[in-house]
Amino acid sequence: MLPLLLILRFGVTFYPSGPIRSIDVYYNRVYLLYEDGLVILDRTGDRRVSSISIPGGRLTIFDPEYGDLYILTEDKILRYHEGSEHLFEVTLGGKRVDRIGVGKNYLYLDTKSGYYCLRKGSCVIKPTTTVKADRWQSELEPAELHRYPILTPYYRTDNLLNHYPITALTRSRNRLYVGSDLGIEIYNLLSGEKKNITTGPIEPVLKISDLDTLIGFISRRKISFFSPSGDTWFYRSFLHDLIDVTSNRNYLYLATKGGLFSIGSGITLPIFKSPILTIKKTGDIIYLFAESQLFALPPYANRPFKIITYPGEVRDLAVYENKIYIGSDQGLFVLDSLMGGEELIDPRGYIKFGVDDLLAQDRLYIVADGHLIAYKDSFQYLNVNDATSLASGSNRIWIGTESGLWFYQDGNINKCYDLPRVRVYSILEKDHHLWAATTRGLYRVRID
Repeated sequence: MLPLLLILRFGVTFYPSGPIRSIDVYYNRVYLLYEDGLVILDRTGDRRVSSISIPGGRLTIFDPEYGDLYILTEDKILRYHEGSEHLFEVTLGGKRVDRIGVGKNYLYLDTKSGYYCLRKGSCVIKPTTTVKADRWQSELEPAELHRYPILTPYYRTDNLLNHYPITALTRSRNRLYVGSDLGIEIYNLLSGEKKNITTGPIEPVLKISDLDTLIGFISRRKISFFSPSGDTWFYRSFLHDLIDVTSNRNYLYLATKGGLFSIGSGITLPIFKSPILTIKKTGDIIYLFAESQLFALPPYANRPFKIITYPGEVRDLAVYENKIYIGSDQGLFVLDSLMGGEELIDPRGYIKFGVDDLLAQDRLYIVADGHLIAYKDSFQYLNVNDATSLASGSNRIWIGTESGLWFYQDGNINKCYDLPRVRVYSILEKDHHLWAATTRGLYRVRID
């Protein structure tokens, strides 16, 4: 009896979304077996060679003797040779395999009822008492993923945290700062070292801000400052809910629901008493939105001054062609001076449902009611209707959506297949990499 031949076409249009079950590395290839498929990476060319859907994958092991890759599922063994479009299948006959090994001429199976062997190229599994395996592979526990380099240069996409949603992230110099409901994780991007700082599940990190010499971590009523140069921490607790923090010259400005505070030389002073909803620094000016009014705080000013009264809740600000664009839950407003402006209404009326994100590049890109809109004198609707966030990098506009990562380039919307189908709600681009915070963890995508 010959092994069953499955004709399956390998390609790069499929990306598994299940957890990683097994990893094997041989020379310039990295084999990632997910619960629902296989991905083959080229560790020298920094690219994904191929991928295929394989339901129920458990183990994978590479055989250097014949150059075959063996894939173990719940009820069969699959053999694949790179360059072929075929998978050879051998059924297990009900055997539950705990680990798989390769040796000269034979593949070995370790089960609770004893050892079995499969002669390479054969389809007959036989019991054996003689085991001469050169190498074994067993199931990979989630914690064991940390045995593999977290930020290796040949991983096209890295899923750094598989177990819980990321709530905030930023990158400063050679460190990545990640916040979640479980606390803070700091990754040294040069050494791969990771440091955990637990703030507890009742203190989820809501936002992380790069403040030049400090990193600020905001939870609901506490802000934690980290000094990368001194590797030290200090904390401030507040009676009011915290919104955000920014810096200007030698001062930190902390926005809270109890007002705006300045922090300088270790002294915290209240400078504005109205509840702050949004704060954003553009150039040397800090803009803040409070009580339906937009204020500006120039450098060294003692108090912010009012620019306009604007209904609704401001969600984002952007400066495009020397004008300030204000995105809120009620639409988009443009200031052509510090004293006046106008509301912008698109022909289809999407913007009136609320603006969620703004990005100023060659045009102003707007996320409104899930739709992606480009604006320059007129509105252009791009073919995305579930957008959540925007970023720029590598001459592209990156689009986080409810269904994964996309990018806009040369007038076309394209799917980024290096990320699985997962909700992307925050994107950070820096140094040829895209960091995507998703409901299933943090991903890094190389965008050279």
